[in-house]
Amino acid sequence: MNKKGHPPTLVPAHPGNRNAVKSGVYSPAALAPRVHELEAAMATRSVRDAAADLLRRELAALAALGEAMDDSLARDGVQGRHGEPRTLVTQRLRLNNHMLRTLEAYRATDPEPVEDSLPLPDAQVVAAKADEKEVEQRSLVEEVALSHGHPTIKWLWPRQFDPESFLAAVIRSRDPSVRVNDRLRARRMLTRRTKDRPYACVCISTLRARNELQLREWIREAEDLLAPEADDPVIAALVRRLAAGEAIQPWHAYEKTEKAFRHVVEQGCDRARGVEEAARWTGEDTSVIRPFWNILLSPDTEVTAHDRLMAFAALDDEDALPRCTCSPSARRSGSGLDERRAMTIRLVAQKHLRASLHIAEYPETFLAVRDAIDARVLADLRQTAEGEESPAADL
Repeated sequence: MNKKGHPPTLVPAHPGNRNAVKSGVYSPAALAPRVHELEAAMATRSVRDAAADLLRRELAALAALGEAMDDSLARDGVQGRHGEPRTLVTQRLRLNNHMLRTLEAYRATDPEPVEDSLPLPDAQVVAAKADEKEVEQRSLVEEVALSHGHPTIKWLWPRQFDPESFLAAVIRSRDPSVRVNDRLRARRMLTRRTKDRPYACVCISTLRARNELQLREWIREAEDLLAPEADDPVIAALVRRLAAGEAIQPWHAYEKTEKAFRHVVEQGCDRARGVEEAARWTGEDTSVIRPFWNILLSPDTEVTAHDRLMAFAALDDEDALPRCTCSPSARRSGSGLDERRAMTIRLVAQKHLRASLHIAEYPETFLAVRDAIDARVLADLRQTAEGEESPAADL
């Protein structure tokens, strides 16, 4: 090696070489000059003013990020390609909590808080503060009950139990007794339940509405987040044509759509006749499975999340929890246009939380399906009435 080097290519030494630095986000050396500038600027101001400026900027950044997330959810929906909840929903909820904490800290920097032009009555102020405190101190038992639309878990029965709502409650619970490992396990279990579900699956439902009023409330809440899909008028028109008895051609391109339409109309007529759907098996009446339900739905706050998840896994192994029962062919099939139309028609006729999200995206199809069911029920009633009156007319 030439110790003197090659003069044309020699360059001066680079103490503290930063040639590889790009943004410098993770480099203390790159950030040091700006840190010194900010420190000098903050030293000339009061602690309250400096904190207020920092929190104001942080709050504005969080608000901008929240708007971008809301735009994405409104544009692309709250569900992924396979029907699973988007991770952006969880991130948006976390951002909201972070924003609330930052806002509270920012308010504390104001020595003379400005009263709102329309202040809440004292009772409402107290209630609002109590609600905020309740969110922070809500136990896992209360979180599970509220996730099922009940004020107490004592009102929750095995046949009303929604596995996905329970797992989501464990994940988002702020109960200090819920460990990180419990949340991670609940996350794995929730992912496993949703990832194998085919796109067009309608055999498994989420939380079922107690009545028509609760379903309407869910739909109104979903309409605030979701916009109608572009193909909603098209599917609604197909439903009306099928209801009018029209044969849509080519038949092979609308086979699943027509079958789904006939199925939901027959189901609607059965409900009108008082024919109840067969209740799913839960095993709550058997001595072997009942103890696991008692652990899972225990109102005792001393029952840990770990024990509840163990009971959940045992019930799942015994097929006591609802799960996807789609045929192997349905699992292998893709998300073709005919399948998507059929799934939409079947979903808007249901009365559970997942269905309410779909109804908000397909409001015209929802009304068309309801009209078709009502028309068939009225036709059956007229036919029955005419059949009962005909003997008397002959006399």
